[in-house]
Amino acid sequence: RAALHREPPVEVEGELTAAFACGGDGPPRRLPADGDLDEAASRGPVLTLALCDVGGRRPWRVDLTLPEATATFLRVTHEEYAARFADHFGREIKYAFTDEPGVGCRDGLALSPYLLEEFEREHRYDLLDRVYAFAFECEESPCVRFDYFSTVNRLWTSNFVKAIHDWCGAHGLSFTGHYWEHDWPDPASVPDSMAAYRWMQVPGIDLLGFQFDPSDRAGNALYLLTMKEAASVANQTGARRVFCEAYGGGGYEMALPQFKPLSDWLLANGINVINPHLSHQTLAGARKYDWPQTISDHASWWSCYGVQARHDARLTVAVTQGREHNRVLLLQPTLTGWMQCVPKSFRLGMGSEEASGRLEELKRSQCAIVQALADAHVDFDLGDEIVMAELGRVQDGVLCVGQARYEVVVLPQNMQTWLDSTLALVGEFLEAGGTLLALGPPPAHVRGRTSEEPTALARAHPENWVACDSHENLIERIRALVPPRVTTQDGAPLPPGLTHYRRELGDGRAVHLFVNPWQEEVTTRVLLAGAGLLALDTMTGGSQFVPTESVGECQAFDLHLRPSGHALFVSDRQPHAVPAEPVRRPVPVGLSHLSVERLEPNVLVLDYCAVTVEGIALDEQGSRRRAARSVNTTSANALAWQAMGFARDPWHGTQFKRTLIDRTFPAETRLELAYRFSVGPAAFDAVAPSLQLAMERPWLYEVRLNGAALDFGDAARWLDEDVRKLSVGDGVVPGQNVLEATAQPFHPLCEVAPVYVLGEFGLQLASLGFDIVEPEPLSLGSWLAQGMFFYPWGVRYRGRFTLECRAAGLSVRLPSWQGSAARVLVDGAEAGVIAYPPHELKLEADLEAGPHELAVDVTGNMKNLLGPPFDDGLPGIWTWERHPEHAPDGRAYRFFPCGLMAAPEVHAW
Repeated sequence: RAALHREPPVEVEGELTAAFACGGDGPPRRLPADGDLDEAASRGPVLTLALCDVGGRRPWRVDLTLPEATATFLRVTHEEYAARFADHFGREIKYAFTDEPGVGCRDGLALSPYLLEEFEREHRYDLLDRVYAFAFECEESPCVRFDYFSTVNRLWTSNFVKAIHDWCGAHGLSFTGHYWEHDWPDPASVPDSMAAYRWMQVPGIDLLGFQFDPSDRAGNALYLLTMKEAASVANQTGARRVFCEAYGGGGYEMALPQFKPLSDWLLANGINVINPHLSHQTLAGARKYDWPQTISDHASWWSCYGVQARHDARLTVAVTQGREHNRVLLLQPTLTGWMQCVPKSFRLGMGSEEASGRLEELKRSQCAIVQALADAHVDFDLGDEIVMAELGRVQDGVLCVGQARYEVVVLPQNMQTWLDSTLALVGEFLEAGGTLLALGPPPAHVRGRTSEEPTALARAHPENWVACDSHENLIERIRALVPPRVTTQDGAPLPPGLTHYRRELGDGRAVHLFVNPWQEEVTTRVLLAGAGLLALDTMTGGSQFVPTESVGECQAFDLHLRPSGHALFVSDRQPHAVPAEPVRRPVPVGLSHLSVERLEPNVLVLDYCAVTVEGIALDEQGSRRRAARSVNTTSANALAWQAMGFARDPWHGTQFKRTLIDRTFPAETRLELAYRFSVGPAAFDAVAPSLQLAMERPWLYEVRLNGAALDFGDAARWLDEDVRKLSVGDGVVPGQNVLEATAQPFHPLCEVAPVYVLGEFGLQLASLGFDIVEPEPLSLGSWLAQGMFFYPWGVRYRGRFTLECRAAGLSVRLPSWQGSAARVLVDGAEAGVIAYPPHELKLEADLEAGPHELAVDVTGNMKNLLGPPFDDGLPGIWTWERHPEHAPDGRAYRFFPCGLMAAPEVHAW
């Protein structure tokens, strides 16, 4: 860490490593180790550098530049797995996963005696003599910063990433996972993600539910860049798989309709291993707030998830056939970020906005060109200089990087430095007649040092080094040099909202995936090479030949994709005999006797309680802490843990070994909770017999309802393995009811959580939340208007229809509905799931003339049950902590409307 002292006294937090006198006209002067800092500070500012714990608040973070760290890690983890499961490696166990490792210098510099020695050996000077170059803009700043991250990157990739890559390769596993790639171009955590991908058998990224926004195509440009980074390295190294940790963090409201556009976009950009993130083992306590949603049987839509999983699986098979061959290489200015990075604690000689603004501008400009090339459907990869230094060569007039071959190289707008190897490789490419299209001036630096060589290279090849003054001009020149493989029939680029991915199968065949993950329909006339086209249906597993129009050596066809839509084809040089489309005259079929029934008991969430804690942490009120009025369960939980001597619930952090679960508390520690709910007197006789209570870990408490003890000993599971439900109809009274739970002594798993009331009832908005009332008959329309505010499970809409004659098939369309998924049943047998536009299911089935039954089970939204009920922000414990202080009016809650708003439309043919 660094600090600037402008007047004495000088106090240094941590071990003083170096100090500099900053006065005078020259660069800061390093003070001797035994110098008087107070005396120096009296004459001008003094810059001090103190060595601090690399982990900071995360004491388990280790220095991954040290070879011993990785060797120890492999010994205590991977080697132990190998000792037990080596026979399964490469088969049932295929991957070794890492999640966001880094070098740990987000605010300062990662330093160690080993790193300083390696730095001096590599660059022939002492980093500590010039560390002031991070804090002040001076002539040496670009090269010192570049040299530092160059050494850090070399040590990190060789000692950590490559070491794990080599271990996995020797044991039949593939190293995968992802880094801090979404921080690009900030090198503080990972100096060069693409250089690290080089040492993964399966390079990977994450793209979570909260990151992807299908309503803002341009706003996703950074994630498009990170996808291209990983997929490009895979193309260059020949890696068959590219990985993504997807979906997580989107909130409990995320379900099938949100999964598909995200996974489609990934698969159409070279990512072909979708890791659904995440599946909770339990939602008890803090875990329910940890990056929801959960892809597991906790979710009301879980039984429908197979539709999404099978679609992803079939699409994955298709886009891993053959190979992707892109002809344009866009240089990635990652190393420019090395020159520009000023860690937060070094932002002394400049403003924080200026220091971060340079990296932001680099990100903005590179994301803009990546987005522009993707919108224009240019087939391109990104070129990382370190990967190119190892795998780059010029052969037959093209620039090769590993297994990839590029006919055109693009210099982005803000690339300010090259490696010597990049300079030589580009020079050889130009000498061989290759074309470089430059959006910006030649780099003014080589290895972070001012250099005229790139400019001289450009001047030496005026015909091959072509300046482009705009993205439009660049794309026009690219299309002239490498004609697009897929266009509209009139030769124009495909619509920018359409994503196209192509894999070459050989013999003139190719896989074409078209994806529209956005919220506007796309319609176009597509022209691509070949004479035959096979359409593959990833929802059913079926296929059929598609009629196309012959246009020279190409074929044309109409493509219409709705929001979240996709189309998958295999093109062939040879024409196919396209069978005649069966003549279908859909006949509308009327539904009658429509009935509506809830498939599970209704639910009321009790998320406010009164809390009293007899703790071991004393304050001005003594050891007894009490909330006389009901407070939100997150506040009650915090109060309990604070009384036990913790700043907050420790389960929101990381447990070291068993330090939390094995903790014991004194016998006098006592937690008392009181939850209240109201049963309307007029509804009591109708609803009381059905009432149940569901509670997390009831075995930790003595539980009483209205003063009578409850025994959860044989209670059944509900929602989660750690939640039990118990019938309480005999103990409920009209009006106010009080559920009391007492734990003595306090236990590490005593996390205060909501309690759930279940039963055949309706809910009515009240001044304190909701009252239980007699249920009304259900009908079409929003569940919120029918007393089912928290209900996330299924509601069945059942009707009858009569066929006048035998039918070969049936279509069911939901013109207006809201929810997570809708299961369709015909005559009691499952027919399929509706979750995506156009919200229609076509069923090929032999249906006899006569009466039939149609049922549609609409599944609700899990956020209504699990929250957060008062905030719609990025889901984490902080969103649950945003709530009214005391139990509010029921209108303060935020719910997603669910239900079938209009009757299904049925057609037969």
